[in-house]
Amino acid sequence: QSLPAESAGRPPQPPLGRLWLAGYALLLGSLLLVLRYSFLDHPTELVDLWKISDGDALPAVLWLAALVLLTAGWLLAIQAARGVTFQDAWLPVVGILPLALIAFALVYPATAIDVYIYAARSHLLTDYGLDPSTVTPQRLWDFDAYVRYASQEWADDTSPYGPLWNLIAAPATAFDGERIEVAVLIFKAMMVAGTVVTAALIHDIARRVQPEQALAATLAWLWC
Repeated sequence: QSLPAESAGRPPQPPLGRLWLAGYALLLGSLLLVLRYSFLDHPTELVDLWKISDGDALPAVLWLAALVLLTAGWLLAIQAARGVTFQDAWLPVVGILPLALIAFALVYPATAIDVYIYAARSHLLTDYGLDPSTVTPQRLWDFDAYVRYASQEWADDTSPYGPLWNLIAAPATAFDGERIEVAVLIFKAMMVAGTVVTAALIHDIARRVQPEQALAATLAWLWC
């Protein structure tokens, strides 16, 4: 039986159902994290998962469920993307990615409050002209509440990341109006931009080296 005229000569389209399913798992997992551990509920607090959960065990179950969904979706995406090109699968990739990135930007960084410490140290540079590599937040501890976001544990440590990082971090506190929550959101936006740019580089490299795995390699990074 002959093919319809409009489909003659076209390569068969790969099934994308598993890729969509992986994306939905990613979104559902991130949504669970946003609903239970929202950054908007604790934007100016240094808290952890236990404090946010008020010692309740149920949030721990939700956290575990979110991790299972995220990991399962990630593994399924890598498997489903093998042999599929970005041109074939651009809709699920482009459709899922912005929603996932927005969701993660709205999750409180309870497992890594380092971003608050980054802001406290960058504040030294942008608002006082001090070098975070040589000056500790402790120096301003008694009269500037902002530096206390470095926490007492790290307040007597200088920045270990070097001068290039100090310049990269500077926009977050240069434009935050001395509001820590704004600085954290700027850091998150910088991470989103870095994630997307890195994904583009990975896809370009993989497309040259092993083109049939280019999308899988990209999603291994992009949906991680």
